Amino acid sequence: MKRVLSSIAVATLAIAPSAFIDTPAQAQDHLELRVEHAAQLADSGFEVQVEVMVRCPAGFVGSVSARVIQGRVASGGPAFADFDTCTGHPQRFTIHVPADEGSGTFALGRAAVTATLQTCDPDLDECGVKTVSLYVQIRR
Repeated sequence: MKRVLSSIAVATLAIAPSAFIDTPAQAQDHLELRVEHAAQLADSGFEVQVEVMVRCPAGFVGSVSARVIQGRVASGGPAFADFDTCTGHPQRFTIHVPADEGSGTFALGRAAVTATLQTCDPDLDECGVKTVSLYVQIRR
């Protein structure tokens, strides 16, 4: 699913660069993305679990991604959570963001998270993107 949506996004952007910017009002107005203010640190320190809530038009397909940066210490992502169909209701996902290769381990404390929701109707007539950036507290 991730590869399909990535291919869709690349193909759409290559053909029509404004496809994700000037989206039809129905798709864009009905996208919701929230990131929990606390993320969970894996015991190894090489992964952070980011909780997100998405809402998008029923029948749309989508993917939500997250990237985590913790100062100059560690960074990871983007990591993805794909879903087959939007329900039109809030859907919760846990995104497991591994530390980048060569990056340090994540630690308890503050980190910046950028999450992105991408959705399209099955015919790719309407697509939408919503991005949220915020600081979260990494906890055990």
